[in-house]
Amino acid sequence: MKLESWIGTFALGLLAACGGGGGGAGNAGPGSLEVLATDSPFAHEIVESADIWVREVRIRGGGEFTTLYDGPAVQLDLANLRNGLVRQLVQADLPAGSYDELRLTVERSRLELVDGDVFDSDLGSMNLTSTATAGLQLEIDPPLQVSSGVARTLLLDFDLTKTFHAVPGADPLNASSYNLMPHVWVSVMSETGELRGVVREDDGSGGLVGVADVTVYLLAPGELDPQNALRSTATEADGSYALIGVMPGTYDVLAELGTRQARLDGEQVFLGSVSTVDFVLP
Repeated sequence: MKLESWIGTFALGLLAACGGGGGGAGNAGPGSLEVLATDSPFAHEIVESADIWVREVRIRGGGEFTTLYDGPAVQLDLANLRNGLVRQLVQADLPAGSYDELRLTVERSRLELVDGDVFDSDLGSMNLTSTATAGLQLEIDPPLQVSSGVARTLLLDFDLTKTFHAVPGADPLNASSYNLMPHVWVSVMSETGELRGVVREDDGSGGLVGVADVTVYLLAPGELDPQNALRSTATEADGSYALIGVMPGTYDVLAELGTRQARLDGEQVFLGSVSTVDFVLP
């Protein structure tokens, strides 16, 4: 299986002229809005590919929605977007004001598993739920303040571990269908930091070598269950990983591969900087 198929999270980035000020969308000069994409992991041992197609993007300010994009569906290859890799979804001018919600309308979704099974909304085996009608509703909290002349990026990080739901849910490889129910983290990039590192293991000769496909979880202090992770990603072939768009604070970090675990508690993420957290798997 290809390494990139082990994970998928989607991120929406906004590159906008933003800054202070409150109230609804106003008439002061527009800012530009750029929508990007990036990743986090699914049940990585069973996924070959995961894609969604977005046909409309809207943002709410002052109780009203502004359409940022409405056109041919944009394909987002969620499996390949991870560890800091992002993709632009849309860029548009945006009136100055305060914006508290994004809505994405999904036209199609497709999931392929390692056993060759394909679940596709075009084939009736993937249920888009309300993402195709009302749209995927993403709260921006605190609201994004847009004004002219200041660029920002808003990151929406889709966690595939919670985005595709098997029906029935007990055995994903033997599911009859899947529901698309995206789980998304939203962050303003200028208000965040990054966490990067490498996961290694003993190479058997007294040295260390990077380990691929390790899931790295960002946890609230004291949290023991990876299912409650605040963010997650998986390592590349050289053992490296990156978690971007992380709010400043103190976190516990867990690296897991099968039954092997390494954990470091009390790691700090600072505004506008990169914190390094490396692991050695037992």
